[in-house]
Amino acid sequence: MLKEGYFIIELSNLVKIYYSEASSGNQVRTRVKYGRKDTEVNGKFIQVVYTISECMESALRARSEKLRVKRIEVFNLDILKLNDPEEVTSICSRSQDIDETVLFLRDWNQGCRLEVEFKMENISREQLESIKKSLGYSSTFNRIKIQFQWIIEWSQEQMIFFFKPLKFSIWHMYPIIIRFDLKDPSEDVDEQSSHTPIKVFANPLLMEMILEGIDFFDIQRLRKVSRDIRSCIHYLKPDPRIRRYEIQSFKKW
Repeated sequence: MLKEGYFIIELSNLVKIYYSEASSGNQVRTRVKYGRKDTEVNGKFIQVVYTISECMESALRARSEKLRVKRIEVFNLDILKLNDPEEVTSICSRSQDIDETVLFLRDWNQGCRLEVEFKMENISREQLESIKKSLGYSSTFNRIKIQFQWIIEWSQEQMIFFFKPLKFSIWHMYPIIIRFDLKDPSEDVDEQSSHTPIKVFANPLLMEMILEGIDFFDIQRLRKVSRDIRSCIHYLKPDPRIRRYEIQSFKKW
């Protein structure tokens, strides 16, 4: 909550810190209320916030265990180091250095794919380039969002071309939000493994060896598996006296 000359930080329903600046000559003093305690300190409220942040960081570092939180909003990556990476699933970063943040999360993360959101006032082409590079870390991120107030004068078509072939969702609101949903790379492995039998049976040499060692097959069923297998059967011209041939593929879970 912010008013002219008045600032409130609410940490919880029970804990609030009030700042009201009053100039006395050339000196600025900030009034701080924490619960029932009421004190005055030198400096503007941003300096006080910085001091409080340092104190909180020091207290957190003194903990024997890391913080276990699901979602966290950070200005500083050092704060993130105080959290258990196995628990965090969503991170909101206000850092302007996207490359640094992405590389840190790639190394810090413990195999749990994260949702990360970058919030910034303005966004440059260089930062968009950094976002584009981060989309290559699909094993680290499952979703990447960008929230910004202003952008270089690009149309939606230009944005689509810039990120091609990757697709995204865009909300034309204020602030603008762009979201990328990244595919789990393990799904590609499963998909590739499911195509392996088809590749095997579409190989004329392997098919010839299989046909020599199998006593039966349903040729019509096999022809319907894929175009490659169908052309392979035409190429081999299997013995018409063989009436039945059956292939079963089981996936291990």
